[in-house]
Amino acid sequence: MGAVPSRLKRASRRYLKGRGPKRLTREQQHMIKQYLPDFKYYEPATGLHRRPIASSHWESVFRRSSRFSDSSTVISHSSRSSHASIECRIRQLFDAFYIYLDHNAPHLKHVFRASLHVRSKVLVHISAGIRFLLTSEKMEEKMTELTKIHARFGVEKEFYNPLGNALIHAMKETSDGIWSNEIEDAWRRLFTHCSAVLLVYHGQAA
Repeated sequence: MGAVPSRLKRASRRYLKGRGPKRLTREQQHMIKQYLPDFKYYEPATGLHRRPIASSHWESVFRRSSRFSDSSTVISHSSRSSHASIECRIRQLFDAFYIYLDHNAPHLKHVFRASLHVRSKVLVHISAGIRFLLTSEKMEEKMTELTKIHARFGVEKEFYNPLGNALIHAMKETSDGIWSNEIEDAWRRLFTHCSAVLLVYHGQAA
């Protein structure tokens, strides 16, 4: 496993000096207990305090590949060659995510309809959502919109736990050694906090 770079620790310290995250509400904690059995983080004010670690990890491993995959700009052959390994990694992330779901949560297949086109759109949505959550200071204001998108895809409350496991598994498998217990903990806490907020909105919209 790779060590956490010093710049990740510096970013975390800078974030902690700022405003920091809000406490998880009792309702959010209840949602975690009920729907996220593999993501039980109940400590107050810890949901996002490791966001800089997750953000730097995504930047180092996946962000450049996301930009490359989503871009319609024509680039030179040499540029394509230099980005080949990164593009391959983001594709591996998508493949690992779906392979995990297919083997461990086959009941979710209907959500993705087995269409490669639909699956690619879903993963672009997920990667774009991750980038937003890692950089935005208004995370919870985005939750209502995300809840509507989830409803359109038929995402139920019970889906969050297997989706979280698939995402963590896929990141770990495709991070090319840039992974550690601290990075995994940061991603798990970020996913837990975001999911708890979404689950509350999901319940209110039902």
